[in-house]
Amino acid sequence: MCIIKPFHVRKGAFLRDIGFFTTAVGLLLCILADGKIHAWEAASLVGLYLTYVTAVVLGTWWSNRREKQQERELLMRAEYANEETTPDFTTRAYSDTDEEGSLVISPYPIQLIVPERSQAPLGLICKLD
Repeated sequence: MCIIKPFHVRKGAFLRDIGFFTTAVGLLLCILADGKIHAWEAASLVGLYLTYVTAVVLGTWWSNRREKQQERELLMRAEYANEETTPDFTTRAYSDTDEEGSLVISPYPIQLIVPERSQAPLGLICKLD
């Protein structure tokens, strides 16, 4: 197959398959060592197979979930890719003058309301003058 068309195998899937194969061969050698196959030994091979199938299904589900999540994140980030990230007024330095050099006075008056007395931490009373 590799001669006809090269292919790539994911490292995690390869290690999972090698691990289960090695475990199955070792278990089979232990089972065949006494020359008899007992019911619990056969059940252990079936259990190992069911564990392998569960690992493959959960691993595939998890990798598909991660891929979909990454696609959603890329899609969300792509919405802002062509937009200017900062508005124009934040990129310029602050100045009290406009482009013509005249002083700019805000149409909105700033009022600072300071109480005559305030309660400070620990019950101390401060007088603000």
